[in-house]
Amino acid sequence: MLVLSKQGGRGHTHLLVRPRDAHKELWDGPRAGVEGALAHFGPDAADELDQLPRVLAKLLAANPALFVPSAPPPPQLPDQILRVLHGVGSTQS
Repeated sequence: MLVLSKQGGRGHTHLLVRPRDAHKELWDGPRAGVEGALAHFGPDAADELDQLPRVLAKLLAANPALFVPSAPPPPQLPDQILRVLHGVGSTQS
């Protein structure tokens, strides 16, 4: 998942990827993992996909707008985004 934001007046890319898993890669094909994502795809930052709530919370603290593409997201994504938004909203006064 690619998260685009504006930081310090310039575009910032943050790539969230599935972790390397030798067993799953046998069936699903190779995964880049965080290190491979940084080395091969060139984002400004990369994390494992389960870090999405932390990454979104940090970005939303600095950027109050969130844009979500119209394409169907992964099934777990809406709940993760809603949890982050609820947490950010409840900590702001």
